[in-house]
Amino acid sequence: MSFIFNLAYFCAGFILNFFGSAKLVIWWFFNTPVSVVLRLLRISFASFALYMVNKRRYKFVSKKSLQQRKTGNRIFIFGSGSSLNELTEAEWVKIRRHDSFGFNGSFHLKKINFTYLLIRAAYETVDGIFKWRPYADYSISLIDDNRCLEDTLFLFPFGLTSSYTNSIVGHRLWNQKKSIYSFFTDRFGKRPHKDLDVGLVQRAGTLCMAISCAYAMGYKEIVLIGVDLYDNRYFWVPEDKTLNWSKEENREIHSDVTVRGLHTSDSHNTVNNGIIEIIRDWGLYMQLNNVKLTVYNKKSLLTDSVETFSWD
Repeated sequence: MSFIFNLAYFCAGFILNFFGSAKLVIWWFFNTPVSVVLRLLRISFASFALYMVNKRRYKFVSKKSLQQRKTGNRIFIFGSGSSLNELTEAEWVKIRRHDSFGFNGSFHLKKINFTYLLIRAAYETVDGIFKWRPYADYSISLIDDNRCLEDTLFLFPFGLTSSYTNSIVGHRLWNQKKSIYSFFTDRFGKRPHKDLDVGLVQRAGTLCMAISCAYAMGYKEIVLIGVDLYDNRYFWVPEDKTLNWSKEENREIHSDVTVRGLHTSDSHNTVNNGIIEIIRDWGLYMQLNNVKLTVYNKKSLLTDSVETFSWD
C-alpha cells in the first residue's frame, strides 16, 4: 500500500514539475524577446538530454537515504548574510551539534560540516543561464576544495528548466564522490507540504525550497541563520561590499552593486519577492502543525514575521 501511495505522490510531483516548467516558459515568452526565449529553450532541451545520458555516472540517492541523514528534530538553515561573521566560537560549537542545510553561496562557509546543501542556479539572470560554464567551474572548484563539504549530501532540482544543474551533470563536471538527491520543483504550492515526492515549494526562491525540504523531512524546529535581508552583504565579502560577477576574470568579485544592480545597503532582492510576508504565513502554518520556525539574527527583517531563536 505504501508503494502505491509513494508512486501516486511521485506522479503528482512529476506532473506539477512539468506544468511548473511550462509556467516558467510562458513567463519567458511574455517577458523576454522571442530570440532570447528560443536560446533558453535550446539550452534547456540540450542540457536535459545530456543530463539523462550521463546521470548514471553519478551517485543519486533515494528519499530514504536523504531522510536517514536526519539526526534530530532541530535544523539550522543557512543564508549567506554577513551576520554569520558575528557568531562566537561558542555559538558555532552549539550549532554544530545539530543538522544543517546550506544553499546557494553556503559552499563558501568553512565553519560547519553541512548535512545538506541545495544548488539550484548560477547567478540568477538570463545572462547567468547563457554563461553558466564559468560559474560552474568556479563554484565546483571551491566546493571540491572545501573539506567541510566532503560528507555533504547535495540537492539538485530535476526538470527541463533546471538547466544549470542539468548542465553540471550532463557535462560531467560534478565530483563523482559527492552524492546527489534529485527533487521536483513545486512552482504552484503556497505552503510547505509533508511529502518530498511532490516537490519543494519554490515561492520566493531557494530559501523557501530549503524550508520546504526541512518541513517535509519532519524537523520540529527550523532555525534560519544568516538570513539577514536588510542588505546585500555576504559573510565572505568585505563589510562595505557586495558580490558581482567578472566576465573577464570568470569569478565572483567584490563590488558596490550586485548583478541585479542592487547596492550593498539595499534590501535583499528576496524582499522584493515577498519573502517577509511568505515567512510570516509559513510560521503561523507550521505552528498549527507543531513545527517551530525561528530566525537567529535579532536584526533580521524576518523578526517581525517569526520569533527570534533562543538557546533557552
